[in-house]
Amino acid sequence: PFSIAAGMERRKETVAQQIDTGSQASLLTFSNGRPANGGFDVTDFYAEVALPLLKDLPLARTLGLNAAYRHSDYSSVGGVDTWKAGLTWQPFDSLLLRASLSSDVRAPNAAEIFSPGIATTFVPQDPCRTASQAANPTIRANCAAQGIPAVFDATLGSILAIQIGNPDLDAEEAETRSIGLVFKPGFVSGLEASLDWFQIDLEGAIGVLPGQTLLESCYRTGSASACGTISRDPVTRAISQIDRKFINIGKVELSGVDFQMGYRTDLTSGWLAGGNLGVRLLGSYLYDKKESVDGFTTFQIAGQVDPTVQALSPGVPKLKLNIAVDYEIGNVGVRPRVRYLGSAKFNNAYGVEDINDNSVKAVTYVDLTVDYKLESGGRTYTAYAGVNNLGDVDPPPAPGGVPFAPVHSNYSLYDVIGRAFFAGMRVKF
Repeated sequence: PFSIAAGMERRKETVAQQIDTGSQASLLTFSNGRPANGGFDVTDFYAEVALPLLKDLPLARTLGLNAAYRHSDYSSVGGVDTWKAGLTWQPFDSLLLRASLSSDVRAPNAAEIFSPGIATTFVPQDPCRTASQAANPTIRANCAAQGIPAVFDATLGSILAIQIGNPDLDAEEAETRSIGLVFKPGFVSGLEASLDWFQIDLEGAIGVLPGQTLLESCYRTGSASACGTISRDPVTRAISQIDRKFINIGKVELSGVDFQMGYRTDLTSGWLAGGNLGVRLLGSYLYDKKESVDGFTTFQIAGQVDPTVQALSPGVPKLKLNIAVDYEIGNVGVRPRVRYLGSAKFNNAYGVEDINDNSVKAVTYVDLTVDYKLESGGRTYTAYAGVNNLGDVDPPPAPGGVPFAPVHSNYSLYDVIGRAFFAGMRVKF
């Protein structure tokens, strides 16, 4: 028999933002917010099917196809389609092979569409200044298209740069490919392992670019979306304002492998006898992650941890591991956790003339939780206590930020709090 599922879904998302009077009057040096109101609705139609082809044959314990399709009609970006096709093959009881190909989309969220703007200032370097035009014919042509003469004395001064939503955004589109296997050896009861390779190519990634990046993208590549964010004085042609709109300009290519291994057993001997032991390893190795945020600059951020790189997403070490151990005996559970972030470079683009030490050491964090479970009156009570970062491991140096607000390390990756204790109780009715 085959399986099929189909349905319809409708939802509405809204955003509402209120601000203080100081921001309304732009009294803050940075991040003067603006009020926001807006929303969109979407109607989905979807269908999924699992179609078995072979079963209980030599070299084909199972062989099956699976497919899915979804049409989403957004009031914001119109209709978009996604689909997936996959194949699973189990030649032996202990081995399962799988592969899939999918076309994926992400529609812009309400904040990306309706954000009313956060006002900041910066001092631009005008690409249309005389020297830049003389050195680059493309820049000269793009500046001329906006009525700027080849000899142009660009006035440098502080201008407004406003981060703002964009109702003309399109959906991000990606293609995802994966191939993997699951191994359950019959000679080791309770052991299971899997390995999956993946590759994702994303076009039209949504992001907000720095003001200078928008200027370079407009005049170096002629990006219409970037040029549309720049305002100039109609008489002097000097830059007067840049709207840092969310735009579909980014491109992401990433590939790597995910792997896991799990083992669970009842212990019958040794000093832990009488308990149940479970161990699970989850890992990922990201060997490639390229991001182009402006149409001409590409960042390779796999294996780097510089928190100030102007990419669409933060860099990460190539290797990440999580190990979970659960030992339960009676009503007591002891659960250590290990988090490992592999060694990395501070910035992949740096050489010996940029930094004296471009290496960032690997970091291992150990967390521990102990819990006690009690059932009474049809309810289950679980008291727990533990500690995160048991070894009080310091974050590695990976400095960033701006001169008036520097940061010592990349706090999106590393623990900057240190050893922390917690306790609580859960009740299940």
